[in-house]
Amino acid sequence: QMKLQKAIGGLEKDRQLAQLAAQIAHDIRSPLSALNIVAKSMEIKGDQQSDLIGKVVERINGIANQLLDQSRAKRKPEVYSIRQAMRDLVLEKKMEFKSSPSVLLHLDELQCPENVLVPIGQTEIKQLVSNLINNSFEACPPSHGQIRVRMETKDDALHIQIADNGRGIPTDVLQNLGTRGYTFGKENGNGLGLHSARIAITTVGGQLTVQSTLGQGTIVTAMLPLVRENRR
Repeated sequence: QMKLQKAIGGLEKDRQLAQLAAQIAHDIRSPLSALNIVAKSMEIKGDQQSDLIGKVVERINGIANQLLDQSRAKRKPEVYSIRQAMRDLVLEKKMEFKSSPSVLLHLDELQCPENVLVPIGQTEIKQLVSNLINNSFEACPPSHGQIRVRMETKDDALHIQIADNGRGIPTDVLQNLGTRGYTFGKENGNGLGLHSARIAITTVGGQLTVQSTLGQGTIVTAMLPLVRENRR
């Protein structure tokens, strides 16, 4: 019986490693795509080009390090400029979507301070917002797509909203979104992007909501609780 238990434990470990490998492959694809486009582009010159490449490479390394960190509970809240993080990410995504100039990506910085303390680090928040933007891009009409990223702090929480004018999602499909392996309207989709975002956000006490109207678009809102620093 001990041999059987050991074999079952080995199979479970293999399953977890396979899930981790799939997650890494999924999340690393987007920044690599942006890096590839920038490297081939001759329209961005000098310091701006090298700076963007450096930030994309940094995000790739961050994704690998974050996913290989097995203990989420041991990570301390990280103070960083959420506004700058989103600016960097939107610039990266614009380069990634350069071949579709009719799809416009906007960033609205509302009532949001430069530095906020949230229970998700900069690498992880860029990763999950990037995945949500990718979903919006794939849903948008290629001739007149609109994606708007809005962020603000209210009610002791950071709210990041990704809205698009895409095809929309049927009501009966909405209840299944965020389930691992469940996808909608994507030929090669695997459901990992929204699933990982929901897990990351709910694990730290946040919420991920999806509102959608067929033929009009979808709004995804990530709400992350602000962390209060302990002062002695």
